[in-house]
Amino acid sequence: MQKQANTPTIVINKNLLNLSVNLWLKRNGLCSFQFRGATILWLFLCLASITQLANARATDHTDIVNQAQESFDNPTNVLGSWIWGAHTSDGQTCQFWRSFEVPSGATVTRARLLVTVDNEHTLFFDGRELGHRAEWRNLCEYDLTLLMSPGRHVLGVMAFNSKDFAGMIFGLRVELADGRTIQVKSDSSWRIIPVGVRGWEKMTEAPDTWQPATVVAPLGASPWWQKPADIEVIPPIQPIKTFVGPSIGHSDIVNEALGSFDNPTNVLGSWIWAAHIFDRQTCQFWRSFEIPSGATVMRARLRMTVDNEHTLLFDGRELGRGAEWRNLCDYDLTYLMSPGRHVLGVMAFNSAGFAGMIFGLRVELADGRTLQVKSDSSWRIVPEGVRGWEKMTEAPDTWQPATIVAPLGALPWWQKPEDIEVVPPLQPIKSYFWQSSWFEISLMVLCGLILLISLSLMAQLALHQKERWLLQQERARIARDIHDDLGSRMTQLVLHGEVAQSELSAESETRSQLQDICEEARGLLSSVDEILWAVNPRRDTLRDFASYVCGYAQEFFKLTSIQCIFDADPEMSAARFDLPLRRSLLMAIKETFNNAVKHSGATELLLQIRWQRQKLIVVVQDNGKGFDMAKAKAGRNGLTNMSQRMKELGGNCLVTSKPGHGCRVEFAIPLTHWRQRPWDWILKAKRFSTPGNEMKQSRENEGAKIHDPTNC
Repeated sequence: MQKQANTPTIVINKNLLNLSVNLWLKRNGLCSFQFRGATILWLFLCLASITQLANARATDHTDIVNQAQESFDNPTNVLGSWIWGAHTSDGQTCQFWRSFEVPSGATVTRARLLVTVDNEHTLFFDGRELGHRAEWRNLCEYDLTLLMSPGRHVLGVMAFNSKDFAGMIFGLRVELADGRTIQVKSDSSWRIIPVGVRGWEKMTEAPDTWQPATVVAPLGASPWWQKPADIEVIPPIQPIKTFVGPSIGHSDIVNEALGSFDNPTNVLGSWIWAAHIFDRQTCQFWRSFEIPSGATVMRARLRMTVDNEHTLLFDGRELGRGAEWRNLCDYDLTYLMSPGRHVLGVMAFNSAGFAGMIFGLRVELADGRTLQVKSDSSWRIVPEGVRGWEKMTEAPDTWQPATIVAPLGALPWWQKPEDIEVVPPLQPIKSYFWQSSWFEISLMVLCGLILLISLSLMAQLALHQKERWLLQQERARIARDIHDDLGSRMTQLVLHGEVAQSELSAESETRSQLQDICEEARGLLSSVDEILWAVNPRRDTLRDFASYVCGYAQEFFKLTSIQCIFDADPEMSAARFDLPLRRSLLMAIKETFNNAVKHSGATELLLQIRWQRQKLIVVVQDNGKGFDMAKAKAGRNGLTNMSQRMKELGGNCLVTSKPGHGCRVEFAIPLTHWRQRPWDWILKAKRFSTPGNEMKQSRENEGAKIHDPTNC
């Protein structure tokens, strides 16, 4: 508000005027008649000046009138004009200032304020923020009766224009007990505050550099309303109660609880920030404190806020976030406190304009002592890029101390928060054994070992597959060589023997010898065929095995008195039947056939081949004389060799016999054995990679056999 000039007092003394005029006339040689006209003119001009000053005083914008000429019954009665800065732009912030005075000794009976801004506004009264709204179509009505007192007061409006037209309209009406009324309206008497001025909401005098507001439109003019869409009535605003108490520094432990949480500002320190402030700035605050050894924490409460946003950290753990600097966040840390050193961290962000963090922690111990940590210069500013700073218990010397930018209650911040956001009590994090570092390390080591073993097994499997493929190729080559070379030569030998035999007489001893040689050669050809069948990899199937066994039995029993009955599954599987399995089983079956011919005295033999439940079952049963298994000679190892052979294959050999009831031998081999126990092929891989050893062992076993009924 502009200062009012004191009204000048002009007193005209008639005698003094006459004396002055006569002296002047004598000096200049003029008569009094000539000067009388000039005197009248001079008096007229003085009276005109006095009248103009009086009119100016009567029409001054600080309105104290004798009668309440306007009423709140019509909300637009007390409003002024739409005002703004000299220039309007999108995204613009405009700060309005105005002061007025309530006369000394006056009693305020009613004070109502109406305001709105296109688009948003924040209202201040004597530096205190009263409200924030963002709907220009409505009027906001504030009851300031309880805030008014004799003396000078300051009005402030921080207005924001998002786009296009911009304006602020305002009206304040203060009714005094003596019937007078004070009115303040939006007009050119308001001042525009330059950007960057601190504490302007409390300044009672306006510097000359603050330009007057510009009236952009009268009330009711387009593009604004003639009557508001609604009037938003704010509840009566109460004055702030000031609590006076002793000052507590940042030394953490005091003997008594000097402050109380009943007043939210008791435990708070000052507004702090880094040494330099700029828009879109991130500031990291660090502070440590220690709870004495053996102390018991009864209560621990923390209150803080940041202009504009913050993230609170305690011992490296994020406790919460806030983005409303007008409110205080209240955290209950009782369950998190324990004896020892603790670390407080605040990650603060300033979007634009002013920046600050205010903080207060109060820890009450069981012995009556209190530990307090407030926002002050004991906090450190953590440089950007430092990792793990929120857990560091000691601050390096390179971390600069925080700067106190304003005490509690100073502008541009509040004296009392609008609200307190109470965060539910925070519980300590329960750490289970599987969350411990030693368990995680052990698990990683175990996974690494499993991975290495898996890679090793995969490598061995690949090597085994390669060895198997090479073995199959070698077996095929050997089979071809035996068939093409040895087989053809043996055939030629038989033919030459038969030719030589035909040229000799029947009584010749040489002819008889040649006949024996031919028979032996034919036996060798038969053995060669068996070897070819065993070596040829194309015969490694169950179906080929069953066909070969049946063919061998037919040829073996053809010259005997035993009739062989075949019972083979016609839908025998074509599953793979590897050489070690089929050779060992064939040797066992041949041994059983040989025992039946030599010792059983049977006339009939049943050969049964079945595929049941992933098992190959071969049954050889005769109707011979049988034997008493309890009286079988223990020195004979045929039965033991049979059982051992089947056990190595993962199967079993079951012999059943009674005197006079024949003998029954059952062989059972599970063909899923190798898949059910995948490590067996690793442990016994040498058997596949060194087939010569297997065949050598088989020949040794055959040479050790003794054909007798107990070895079936």
